[in-house]
Amino acid sequence: MRGALVSYRAGKPFAVDEFNAEQRILAGALPKDAITARVAAGTLTIVQVDRRTHWSKPAPLSPTDEALVDFMKHAQTVYVFPLESKTATRPEDKDLTLLDTQARQALLAVLSNQAHWYHGLMTVAIGPYEAGSVGFMFRSDKGDLILFVSSDCTAGCIVEGMFRGKDIFGILDESAQPAIEDWKERYVSRETRK
Repeated sequence: MRGALVSYRAGKPFAVDEFNAEQRILAGALPKDAITARVAAGTLTIVQVDRRTHWSKPAPLSPTDEALVDFMKHAQTVYVFPLESKTATRPEDKDLTLLDTQARQALLAVLSNQAHWYHGLMTVAIGPYEAGSVGFMFRSDKGDLILFVSSDCTAGCIVEGMFRGKDIFGILDESAQPAIEDWKERYVSRETRK
């Protein structure tokens, strides 16, 4: 059934997401024959997917990509900066505040923890950066990695960025909000948090 969408034959708006259905079957939330029994009974039909269509990512890179996490962990310097614009813009060097070893390690503990990131399909509307939003610059002799973290984390913190000319996009899960807020409270000056 790979590569197929399953649609309700009666024309009602119903579709089975193959991946999620499979996961629910494996978890025991659906019977093992949940889909095949309906196909056999004629209540579902298989619609072949046009191979020219595909899901796209909102950006070529994710903050959870192994290469980005590795770059963050091995950056020579890490800076925090205020987001003074309603949109994400590269900071000027005068606005960068160097993080000490303790602040850097605490930040990496939050950003490199896969459990802190939302993994799945998402529909996102990105609003302006509000007070309390911060940016991070990870710098090495191989370049800069910049992340912008929204202050509004009610449904997860939007994280945008740039690395070697490619856009970055991800969402820190709402479960990460206490960790990122604690980090900001401990390590970011009031001037930077504005």
